[in-house]
Amino acid sequence: MSEVSSKKANACVDKVLKNLENVPASLIPVLQEVNEEFGYLPEPSVRRASDRLNVPLSEAYHVATFYTAFSLEPKGKHTVKVCTGTACHVRGAPRIADELIRKLGVEPGETTPDGKFTLETVSCLGACALGPVVVVDDRYYQASPSSLDKLLSSVDGKEKTGEEKPAPEAEAEEPVDVTRLMETDVSVVVCGGTGCQAYGCELVAQEMKSELERLGVSEKVDFIQSGCHGFCECGPLVIVRPENILYQGVKPENVQAIVRDTVIGGSVIDELLYKDPADGQSIVHENDVPFYSGQQRVVFGDNGHISPTRIDHYVDRCNGYQAMAKALKMDPDAIIEAVSESGLRGRGGGGFPTGRKWATCRKAS
Repeated sequence: MSEVSSKKANACVDKVLKNLENVPASLIPVLQEVNEEFGYLPEPSVRRASDRLNVPLSEAYHVATFYTAFSLEPKGKHTVKVCTGTACHVRGAPRIADELIRKLGVEPGETTPDGKFTLETVSCLGACALGPVVVVDDRYYQASPSSLDKLLSSVDGKEKTGEEKPAPEAEAEEPVDVTRLMETDVSVVVCGGTGCQAYGCELVAQEMKSELERLGVSEKVDFIQSGCHGFCECGPLVIVRPENILYQGVKPENVQAIVRDTVIGGSVIDELLYKDPADGQSIVHENDVPFYSGQQRVVFGDNGHISPTRIDHYVDRCNGYQAMAKALKMDPDAIIEAVSESGLRGRGGGGFPTGRKWATCRKAS
């Protein structure tokens, strides 16, 4: 990849700052936008940001070199990351890294002479159940030394996906019987945790929403993309309620059947169910799966029923912010007294009583 000219780098900084305040606090957002635009931080862009935001150049470079998301060197068209975290390490990540070094002819942190690949290692990607993990252009793969040739060549196939293809002729569909949706409150949950993200749950979620809209039932079915369910090795996970039917290893191509047969029809798709390793029997319900059957979730009791990005879910379904509503009707001294009586303590190591901290600040003010 060729280096970006000073004129182009400066213009990018100026463009970004049109939507941000010219204050030091804008440094990281500016660098993020520039890094996203060019794939790295051209030297002139760091200087320009330093000048425009009145930040010492040394501090600007301190930020640019501290965060691994930033790079001061041009990167290749495709970035290959090898996870070297503990779980991936014991599952063979060093062998995979060595094989990639041999195949690409570069060390971690370097880019191939043709500018096609940049090789990197990362400490942990949070997808331990999938390990050993290799990420190519933000797509996660469970890799092995023998699969690397196919994995590296797959990027060429992705580059060609933009070619237009004639749309397939639409097949005639049977009318959708929505009786179940009129009589029952139905919801479909797609796990959005890190492990399921690594297995491609975003594509499943997108396909799920599209299929519900295509069949005209999105208003009758509550779609939720939830936080992590903990059963990472079997992701992506989909749960259909109120029956709590659990499907594992769901792929985008399974979504149409899930919506028609289970969400709308109420029937079970056996091939997507969890199989008990002891006897090979299919387990239909989430709470009957051995991983979940012994759990009684308290703090995480609402997980799977709310979306972590939907504040209305927290307010409406979890009676969220009730303590805040109560506190707004109290005077400051009463709030401090309530916190003191609760015994709440800090978690920084000293366990200092929170009420005493607040009382001290109250007196100082």
